[in-house]
Amino acid sequence: MSQDSGFTTVFPPHTPVPFAYQGPIYDIDYNSRQEGLSATQRTYAAITARSYHGGGMVNVLMMDGSVRSVTPRINVQT
Repeated sequence: MSQDSGFTTVFPPHTPVPFAYQGPIYDIDYNSRQEGLSATQRTYAAITARSYHGGGMVNVLMMDGSVRSVTPRINVQT
């Protein structure tokens, strides 16, 4: 069993991914399959960056080792 960590960058941080199950609606992450299980089938995912820090910010680790806060209003094209 492998343990992976990551997120998709299609949506800005804290974007809800609604999923209804037996009535209630849940905010979930979605991954169609574990990456690498098939050389021919695509993996589809919606795994948004999330954090429960005040102010709606998400803390991110940069390649130089610094940590910065990112707002949900970030331009996704950036």
